[in-house]
Amino acid sequence: MPEVLGALTVTVVPVDADTRDRYGNPTALLGTTFDLTGCNLQQKTTEEARGEAGTTVTEWLLFAPDPDPEAIRARDVIRITAAAAHVAPDAGETYATFTLEGEPDHLENIDGTVHHLELTLRRSQL
Repeated sequence: MPEVLGALTVTVVPVDADTRDRYGNPTALLGTTFDLTGCNLQQKTTEEARGEAGTTVTEWLLFAPDPDPEAIRARDVIRITAAAAHVAPDAGETYATFTLEGEPDHLENIDGTVHHLELTLRRSQL
């Protein structure tokens, strides 16, 4: 049983890199989501861009038990209940969407078994 790192449950939405929308962006595979329980979320940075439309970009670090070494990939999306992340929800939803920045970091015990994952997340808001 994976170690519990916190009280947060997040939803992983795998993204199919080969299927693109009309703008060339990878599209999410609907119906294939899975939850990770026992997670901890920490905000790292906030950057505000002021221009015609002000945008705020926040970077986060998610500590999670390792479900499977191949379960989470660099292009996947993470959904977190907005109240649990202390952020505004996506329009019309109760969750906030975060993009995964790069591959998950698999941190190991001294015997080589994976202890937990560290995932860098990013969220952009207008």
